[in-house]
Amino acid sequence: VIPYGEKLGLYAKHGVELDSKTLQATQTVGALLASGQLDLGITNAFSVMALNSQGSTVKAIMGQYQSQAASIIVPASSDIKTVADLKGKTIASSASTSAQLLPGLLQKNGVKPSSVKQVTVQTSALVQSLSSHRADALTGNVYAEAIAAEQALKGPVRTLKYSDLGLSGETVVYATGDKFLKEHPDALKGFIAGTQESLDAAKKDPAACVDALKAAQGAATLPNDETL
Repeated sequence: VIPYGEKLGLYAKHGVELDSKTLQATQTVGALLASGQLDLGITNAFSVMALNSQGSTVKAIMGQYQSQAASIIVPASSDIKTVADLKGKTIASSASTSAQLLPGLLQKNGVKPSSVKQVTVQTSALVQSLSSHRADALTGNVYAEAIAAEQALKGPVRTLKYSDLGLSGETVVYATGDKFLKEHPDALKGFIAGTQESLDAAKKDPAACVDALKAAQGAATLPNDETL
């Protein structure tokens, strides 16, 4: 929603000027925040917790999603209906929160992680690993990968949502370093206000928000129109 908010002048309204960057795959938002190379970043809550457990002072200042969107995704015709059914199966994952949480989800539901084969693939190949039968299931989000999987399979999918299986909480968060937080509290308050107003505006006109995102990032880097 940030490009849409910028287009509408919602950040400027609060005295905030943004210089947005798309990071390369080898860079991590958390590490750049911790080193002071970024003032603000979008990351996942678990990365923030992991960094802080190692002595970093990265702080989450706002949640993007209030509930866990991560899921295990399988074709609707699959015999995988519960977590227990994953034993002996191959699960494809990209480098994402849903992949990081999978071992804990399995353990919480009485399944040894070693009994499941988890393979890491590029995000662009994630859905294809399911449609080509190289994997029995994949991990992803109900608002993106599940929709993309239905399109690739040309049929419905079944989702085992982490939030229904004992794992819930914030996923995507806006974060900053402790130094920037102390030195620029008003800028962060303005960013939070602008982002909330951007979210509200996007709910009223999702198509306009998608157009702004395409203009900012390039359509080739985004999911297809139906998923968006």
